Amino acid sequence: MTTSIARTFQRCLMSGSFQKSASYGKRIDYNAANLSRLAVAQNQSASLMRSYGRSIWYMASSARNYKSTNLWPSVSCTCGSFHSESDKEFSHLLMDEIKGEKERMTGVPTPSSSWSLKCNGPDCKMTKKLQGDTIEVSFNVNGSVPPAREDAVEDEPIIAQPDFMVDIKKPSSSDTLSFECYFPDEEPGEAEGDHPNVFSIRSIVLNKGEVTDATYIIDTENIDPNVYDHLLTYLEERGINNDFADELVDIASGVENHEYIKSLEKLQNFVSCD
Repeated sequence: MTTSIARTFQRCLMSGSFQKSASYGKRIDYNAANLSRLAVAQNQSASLMRSYGRSIWYMASSARNYKSTNLWPSVSCTCGSFHSESDKEFSHLLMDEIKGEKERMTGVPTPSSSWSLKCNGPDCKMTKKLQGDTIEVSFNVNGSVPPAREDAVEDEPIIAQPDFMVDIKKPSSSDTLSFECYFPDEEPGEAEGDHPNVFSIRSIVLNKGEVTDATYIIDTENIDPNVYDHLLTYLEERGINNDFADELVDIASGVENHEYIKSLEKLQNFVSCD
């Protein structure tokens, strides 16, 4: 489609349809920019689709040989819904995928003794007390699995690295100090251990329990490096360190795997007619 857009634009330039007046010259620049942005967006979309790490159509070996029959149902169904032969094949494929995922399934680890864990589906919160202070770490595993690397080994364990929020509450203050943290992407050519910290701080904010448009947020990209280092130390002294980050990844990976299997089972029940 990008080639078709480019050819159409070229024909318009050759025919002079964009050169009738000076005002049309501005439209040429505008339209050209739009066409260029459309082409880039389409290329980025295609690249994203190629890099998407886990897909039920490519993980199961049977999916690679899948061919749609596009047949109308040969047997009438008593459930009142439409079903085709393709639906039946899809249902069987999902059953194989669920079986394979359960064979590789790992449970959700129990957090260390100082932390408690509560999950509502993909939404999780870890809490602990520290001499009257309350520390809460919340995260959601939706969209937390990074795209598969080109050198990824088949059947490599799925690792979830969700962004997480750290909320620190003191009995002596009505404010909550919130840290937005994330796991940075590995840059090409970087070796393991190049960065002393497993996670990074994206922003911090003092709030009254709710962040609104009227709440000022400090972006860590614009602060002094010494201030940033002291923020990391502040978290580390409260147990938010590299060991905790590794523990959070293990918990998030277990929760994500569990929720993925549950969703596949729901999808299989939806498309099948048992």
